[in-house]
Amino acid sequence: MQRLPDWRRRLTEFITENRNTPHEPGEWDCALGVANGALMAVRGEDFGAAYRGRYTTIEEGYALLRQIDGVATPRGLASKKLGRSKSPAFARAGDIVCDAQGALGVFYAGEGWFAGEEQSSDGVLVSAGFITVPRNQLKACWHV
Repeated sequence: MQRLPDWRRRLTEFITENRNTPHEPGEWDCALGVANGALMAVRGEDFGAAYRGRYTTIEEGYALLRQIDGVATPRGLASKKLGRSKSPAFARAGDIVCDAQGALGVFYAGEGWFAGEEQSSDGVLVSAGFITVPRNQLKACWHV
């Protein structure tokens, strides 16, 4: 499937609308929230339908990955759905990316954008929604 004609606008709206969405497994996490949300914005495809509403913990999410798609990790799911990964040096806006911890995100504005939260040194929540990772710290990319 190809990118939608208005994918840039849709991706920007997706990023803007979710800037402050708190991390919540099964709702706003790396695979179902960020990667699938970005795929829906860019290509109009919903790979998350089989997972939506079926898990509330990371452990349950991983169990569903094995049960539904026969993969052990979100990275494995991306490869199964999107094909072989490429070097993040080739990432383009809207592509799905993976960080060093194996989380999925979307490449946007020259960085990987991931579901996450930032806390101050004393543990106070500073921001929720997206955290960004520089391209040189990304581990894989899937063109969409």
